[in-house]
Amino acid sequence: MFLKRGRGSEPMFLKRGRGSEPMFLKRGRGSEPMFLKRGRGSEPMFLKRGRGSEPMFLKRGRGSEPMFLKRGRGSEPMFLKRGRGSEPMFLKRGRGSEPMFLKRGRGSEPMFLKRGRGSEH
Repeated sequence: MFLKRGRGSEPMFLKRGRGSEPMFLKRGRGSEPMFLKRGRGSEPMFLKRGRGSEPMFLKRGRGSEPMFLKRGRGSEPMFLKRGRGSEPMFLKRGRGSEPMFLKRGRGSEPMFLKRGRGSEH
């Protein structure tokens, strides 16, 4: 895969394999969003960074609801919220050897992601 960095305000693009259209990643200025555009004629995805405690959001194409990514403080979890009325997913990072967990919606059991040390899995 090729990653090409534009000059100044030019976008970066990522090109996969032969004959495939590149993906463009453009960084906005100041409060403007970043966007990622795939191939020909497809709608861009927007990634906007909130200020301070505001969430980041990722918006796909036309008319679709944004996904919100909010970073908790200290030991608080991060959450990812999809669209309207959907329950957020929580991502909590454990300390030291504790696992990370990803929790989906209400009442669902968390998924644990544990990274072993060295050759552990």
